[in-house]
Amino acid sequence: MVKLDNLFKTLSQKGITQSKLAEDTSISTGNISDWKKGRSMPSAVKLDELATYFNCSVDYLLGRTDDPAPKNYINGNNNIQAINNGKNFTVNTTTKSNDLIEDFMKIFDGLSSENKIKLMYSAIELKNKGE
Repeated sequence: MVKLDNLFKTLSQKGITQSKLAEDTSISTGNISDWKKGRSMPSAVKLDELATYFNCSVDYLLGRTDDPAPKNYINGNNNIQAINNGKNFTVNTTTKSNDLIEDFMKIFDGLSSENKIKLMYSAIELKNKGE
């Protein structure tokens, strides 16, 4: 069985109690307790909800990586590759900025409202960090 050590490590690091997590999500304290004791595992829907809540990847929660950040990556052909609603997409970083903006807007339009909001908050955070 997969261990959810990173989930409980993240809870601890952020000072979030299991009760607070249950209050903030649609996940019961009983489920959280069962996961901690290894009695059961969260469903894919719950894992996605937890990853969204903690702004981390599902792979991190499952212990498949030590890096909590969700990944977009650039391959050797100057293309950004990522996943949008379960579908891979690629944007060439050497294209003209207007074309890049057009590609971005097409991708943005395909996102759920929740993911659009997350993306906007991420952009604001980057701007505030001066990146």
